[in-house]
Amino acid sequence: MSQRAIVMFPTGEGLAAIESIRRRHDPQASLIGAHVTLVFPFQSELSVSALRAHLADCLRGVTPFHARFDNVTAADGEYVFLEPTRGGEQMVALHGRLHTGVLKEHLSAVHQYLPHVTLGRIPDAEQRATALANIRRESPSIEALLGEVAVFDIAKGTVEFTHRLSA
Repeated sequence: MSQRAIVMFPTGEGLAAIESIRRRHDPQASLIGAHVTLVFPFQSELSVSALRAHLADCLRGVTPFHARFDNVTAADGEYVFLEPTRGGEQMVALHGRLHTGVLKEHLSAVHQYLPHVTLGRIPDAEQRATALANIRRESPSIEALLGEVAVFDIAKGTVEFTHRLSA
């Protein structure tokens, strides 16, 4: 059984600064680069070909889009997020499209989807407040063209395959 996540990796202006922040505050920074999760970690016995077919069906007609991430927030008690101020609607739509068919069972009935790049996971409230203030002073942002969706194999720490959005 594989444990996977489906993500988009923003590229572009500002990414180096984001990765620097993540190295200081996000324990997963060495495992996976800055990303937006579209399907949170899930376990399944889906074959690569079945998952590839699902992505092809769900993403048919979806074109690359521009996004801007520049809203630093605290979330879920211990996280620091960089949320989009442009492109968020498209990420929410992709999240919804992907959670159909063979991935429908992995849609959370508890959490509302909020697109973001995780900048840090800091359980201590005082340390998180200090880090949040420091990060906001750095004014991190990414201007990105999001043009592909990746299936990330969590156990191996590698991208299993990518699906390019049609131009």
